[in-house]
Amino acid sequence: MEKIGKRVRLILSTGRTGTTYLCLAFNEVGKNMLALQEPLPSRYIYLSANASNRFLGDASLVLRWYEKGLRKRLNGAGDAAYIEFNPYLCPFAEKLHLIAEDLHVVHIVRDPRTWVPSQLDFGAYGFNRHFVDWIPFNMPGDTRRYREYGSGKISKTQQVIWRWSDFNRRIDSLSDKVTRYFRVRFEDLFSNDESMARINNELILKALDIEDQIDVSDIMHRPTENESARKIANAYSLWTSADRQYLDKAAGELIAKYGYGDSP
Repeated sequence: MEKIGKRVRLILSTGRTGTTYLCLAFNEVGKNMLALQEPLPSRYIYLSANASNRFLGDASLVLRWYEKGLRKRLNGAGDAAYIEFNPYLCPFAEKLHLIAEDLHVVHIVRDPRTWVPSQLDFGAYGFNRHFVDWIPFNMPGDTRRYREYGSGKISKTQQVIWRWSDFNRRIDSLSDKVTRYFRVRFEDLFSNDESMARINNELILKALDIEDQIDVSDIMHRPTENESARKIANAYSLWTSADRQYLDKAAGELIAKYGYGDSP
């Protein structure tokens, strides 16, 4: 596969990390910029990558599919700075350095003790939770992989913990393989401490090499309310001891690496 010659800017995460808000903000206040959130056919690429990983142990063909679409989007953007926010790339994120010579990646992480409840209540198990189990390959891997860190029946919470760990490890692996890699915590990016939030927004713009195209003051306005803050059906405080033990085994290393303390 011939690498894309143009600069590629990707903001990657597991989802539920404020990327929709950032994408809207970039488009509203950015100069000569095109930001897209999960452009078509990203969802189908995601499902196909999960299937490829399960049966082939490799998603190289899906990577090629994505690269062809990305190349068209970059050409369509012309001289505008194209920025893609795409959690659906997680199943093959570790291969993304193969698609471009000049790849800039921002990796947004979130404490799994708040991400997992958010994902269960508002993500894949939100509005479509009544039939999501019937969507082929909506969840990555299979039961054998979930059981890498547990035994017996694996709960929905444990499946999503494993998803958080697997996807973040894949994105994290790009840190020494791309032109620029910057990791930022969701909690710092959307902090009530305006100075901390401002610094992290500035670092994102610098990592993407677009600091001269956005006034950081213009993206410092925060939504008045996040609906996920009201839902507590799957709150960490309600997890079983087995779920908490699974979290420690599957995600403890990354929790420490990303600097999360004892309290979510």
